[in-house]
Amino acid sequence: MKRYIYLIIGAFICIISCKKEVSLPDENNSIIIGKTSGLLTKTYDAVLIGEYNGLKSFDLDVNGDNIPDFRFTSEIWGSPGLGQHPQSRLLCLNNNSLIFGYLNTDTTYLDFQSDTSYGQNMTPVYIYNTTIYSCMKISDADSIVKIAPNQFRLKAKTKGESINKAAFNKSDTVILSDEWYSQYVSPITQNDTLIYNYVDYHSTCNSFPQDKILYVGIKVKTSNVEKIGWIKISISDNYKISILESAIQK
Repeated sequence: MKRYIYLIIGAFICIISCKKEVSLPDENNSIIIGKTSGLLTKTYDAVLIGEYNGLKSFDLDVNGDNIPDFRFTSEIWGSPGLGQHPQSRLLCLNNNSLIFGYLNTDTTYLDFQSDTSYGQNMTPVYIYNTTIYSCMKISDADSIVKIAPNQFRLKAKTKGESINKAAFNKSDTVILSDEWYSQYVSPITQNDTLIYNYVDYHSTCNSFPQDKILYVGIKVKTSNVEKIGWIKISISDNYKISILESAIQK
């Protein structure tokens, strides 16, 4: 009887051990954001703030080989006609520096709005036409003007999320955060009617979340060896970038 009990206990222990073995993560191929064991970490605590038509940048050498891997840029672009528009970007500085993201099919919609107002005694007549090109539908009457497949998009990651070497990554330049802008066309006069035309561009659907501490998954290749990690950042007002920390496998 004891022999059978021992056999049952042994089989039970074997099953538990096998389950544990299967569930163990491959530390060479995946990491958990926020866990720094086995990673080379660097603290920056830098705040990058660009100026009007004055781009500022910050380079990161995440693996310590004295070769910059990634660059953040911040600026406020524009003109007297277009206004001032804050924007931030992330650049991979060579083909061996990559960021994790996904491929998306971007659709551009066309929306048209028109309003009319009148002066005294119903003259003159003011017509305000606004043509909007947007990455999202504004009304059911919108038409599709462009479909662009296989557009690389960055996905913000959170603490505790895993990164796997096999996930989709690319060496690219991405706009982290941007805002819509409007282009004004000189009014047209037709008898007692004034026609004002505006063109708005909304392309903020993939902007990095604002005022949150989040992460960008990264990969660096050296001598046919792939190492993965992350960059910890926060963005506010579309162009103020707080660069907090980077981590990469040793």
